[in-house]
Amino acid sequence: MLARLLAFMTDRSIFAGTSGLRKQVSKEVEKVVLRDKEGQEIDPDLIISGYLTKNAASYFAKNTAGVCTAGNMELFNRPDHFHVNLVNEEGIVVGNIQGYLITYNGQPALIFRGFNPSNSFISATNAEVLCDQMLDIIRQIAADNHIDQILVPEQDNWHPLTNRTGLGIEKYFANKFFNPANKVNFPFNITRNKVVNTFYRIT
Repeated sequence: MLARLLAFMTDRSIFAGTSGLRKQVSKEVEKVVLRDKEGQEIDPDLIISGYLTKNAASYFAKNTAGVCTAGNMELFNRPDHFHVNLVNEEGIVVGNIQGYLITYNGQPALIFRGFNPSNSFISATNAEVLCDQMLDIIRQIAADNHIDQILVPEQDNWHPLTNRTGLGIEKYFANKFFNPANKVNFPFNITRNKVVNTFYRIT
């Protein structure tokens, strides 16, 4: 038994001290491969987290992400409005999602719009990976707050769903959710001049 233990320890560089252990841990970490829901390998640099907030510091963080509503104080002061900062593994803000808490059919509901990863972050090749994560984030926010209804707007010429047109975000949501069974219609003012009339339920 002792011989086996010594062989085990030697084989794993345990006698090499902390440097040997670090080397072994590094080898194991290199074996870890992140995969999406279809089993495709994911670039670790594309992993994002969502931070729901409505504080002053986060307001300025929207500016760093290149969000079009970053300077909109009217929107920021709305009691029903909040935003979700998208942050990469290095703690850098790489995008934003707009959120609204409303009442729909007598029940609390969440509207999410402006799915806007930074232009420097998103591309047509990684949109699906980022959209999967953004979808998980908004579903988690709803679940944490015991809200069953999630709505996203239909894309139109002023881009209420996303400003990152042609990069796959609108296609992602359209393919998954934009069908007659999920469609609901009611007017919702984003600003004085911008109104969304068509939404789709996220299931």
